[in-house]
Amino acid sequence: MAAGFTGMSETAAKAYMEYINNDVNPLIPSRGSEGANDLSMATHIGLALMGEWDVNYKGKRVPAAQVRKELKLADYHPFGMDGISILSNSNVAEAQSVASVKKAEHYLVKLSPVMIATSLEALNGNVSPYLWHTVETKGWPQGHEAAEAVLANLKGSYLWQKDNKRYLQDPLSFRSAGYILAAAQEELRQAKDLLNSAINHTTDNPIVNTEAKNDLWYSKAEVLDEMRAGKPNVFVNSCANFDNTQLALQLESLTKALIQVMHTSAWRTTQLVDNHRTGLPTYLVANQNKGDGFANLAQSMSGLYAEAMGLTNSVLGYGVPTSIGIEETFSNVNLTADRLSKAVDVGYDIYSYEILHNAQAMDMRKEGGKKMGEGTGAFLQSYRKAVPFVDKDRVFTPDVNNGVQFLKSFGAN
Repeated sequence: MAAGFTGMSETAAKAYMEYINNDVNPLIPSRGSEGANDLSMATHIGLALMGEWDVNYKGKRVPAAQVRKELKLADYHPFGMDGISILSNSNVAEAQSVASVKKAEHYLVKLSPVMIATSLEALNGNVSPYLWHTVETKGWPQGHEAAEAVLANLKGSYLWQKDNKRYLQDPLSFRSAGYILAAAQEELRQAKDLLNSAINHTTDNPIVNTEAKNDLWYSKAEVLDEMRAGKPNVFVNSCANFDNTQLALQLESLTKALIQVMHTSAWRTTQLVDNHRTGLPTYLVANQNKGDGFANLAQSMSGLYAEAMGLTNSVLGYGVPTSIGIEETFSNVNLTADRLSKAVDVGYDIYSYEILHNAQAMDMRKEGGKKMGEGTGAFLQSYRKAVPFVDKDRVFTPDVNNGVQFLKSFGAN
């Protein structure tokens, strides 16, 4: 409506504005869209505006008619192009995409650099792959940004001091983590650019354009006269502006890149229980602990990892022709957005297992006189308020759950 190409009535815009200003949210099915348009989803917005469906109001699900009566809103009846403009678009899928991309942004930009930095301190790893002149020789987009974000958390860390026991080359899950994060951050950047373009343009069919170009080679063709609405540069055109194939492709690409970040996290975690790799006790068992420490903890993480890998399968293009065969292309962009959201959720789970191991190793190194970085040290201190050091075996499920909540809220303030 704000873009001005929908042809909706001013009454329709005001009716929707009244809901926004009074925090009235029409309830919309979360599933069931081809992605070519959100017919079954967006229809519920129109129904709610007409008082024939339910809304969320003051934290409760209530009939829209009841809320309209309470707020003394005038009856709304769609007129002209209102109906088709309300339902023939992909606005719901774009909203789902915005929410999913924001989740991915927190995971990849705010959280991942400090997580990688803590893993290096847990391992007694080598900072060499992250140095500016190392990254420069590769030249990948976002390479420097990702590497410098990791190193910024390691200011003052013991990793900048010589250590004859430190390996020259770490496992690739540590050594490649910066490049893999850079790849995901580049996919994120492209997704944000596409979304910014999408939400500032119309997804409607048909569209009304009152400032159409009239000097193109085909502008004088007689067929265009059938599309003009009174003036030479005013048109009503049939289109497929609800097609979001580019966005769906990009969200799938972002999901795959994000799960590659998750992949390195899971593998780093398995490396940290090996005393030959870390120089710390096997399974990170504390000196006073008579149990097995983290001996079998990664098995549940492995199951979550498999769940995440299943989300990389493409759903683009799947569908059944509808409307007597007129609608036979599909992007399933809302489903790609949902899968991205689910992938991020599993990513927090995987990171929770890793930080449980990283924090244990970091505390052990602190006991040995090693100093953590400014960023990683503060991260560890905050984490320890949610999950204490493992000095003896215990049920780890609460630790994993508390870790997830900590990670999701990190950097929120």
